[in-house]
Amino acid sequence: MEDTPNKGDKTAHAYKMEIKNSAGELVDVDRVRIHLSMSMTGMNHKLKAEMERRGLGEYYSKVYLPMNGDWKAIISLKKDNHEREISLQL
Repeated sequence: MEDTPNKGDKTAHAYKMEIKNSAGELVDVDRVRIHLSMSMTGMNHKLKAEMERRGLGEYYSKVYLPMNGDWKAIISLKKDNHEREISLQL
């Protein structure tokens, strides 16, 4: 997953992700959701966004983070009746 902060607005981040099978081939899924969270004492920042399909196995989303810092992302992938979550540190 690629995180590209916006140069003019540091709260705007573009996330791009490629999904590949075990053979390294790009594959599509039915739904990709991104859940972002940042834990700080006294604060509980959370965001959710649907990622948009841009091409075979390529998904994109733009989100506005309320502050800079270490964000945790949980990516939820759904295909047919199967769902998988992937955890990432951004």
